[in-house]
Amino acid sequence: MSNTAMASTGAEDIKTVYVDETAGSDESGDGTQEQPYKSAAHAVFAQGPSPPLAIMIRKSDTEQYAPIGVSPLKKARKGAEGLEKQRKKALEAKAKASEQAELLEKSKAITLTENPDLPKAVKVRSLTAVCNQN
Repeated sequence: MSNTAMASTGAEDIKTVYVDETAGSDESGDGTQEQPYKSAAHAVFAQGPSPPLAIMIRKSDTEQYAPIGVSPLKKARKGAEGLEKQRKKALEAKAKASEQAELLEKSKAITLTENPDLPKAVKVRSLTAVCNQN
């Protein structure tokens, strides 16, 4: 095996993602140059931690794309962590709502009946209720 076959720069594994802060969209963007994301935080969140990212960013349509700086990248990672927390919280809320809806449906099927083996129920007024009326 030759040395050139063994040596790998890893550059082919890096995915380039584009962020346009004015014309991009976090909802419909896919990170391509034609459909960039609006925020670097969403780019990091949407692409996940697996593929190494090269984030190219521009602030306006008149600028050229440039690599993201260290500080904005750190801020983007922190923002992506926040987005992940929001996603998990929404999933938990959805699961809890589903569980509560299921319990509600089960409770609707419950019917209360009087036990015929016991004496007939009699209404009793409490002494405090009688005292409060006077």
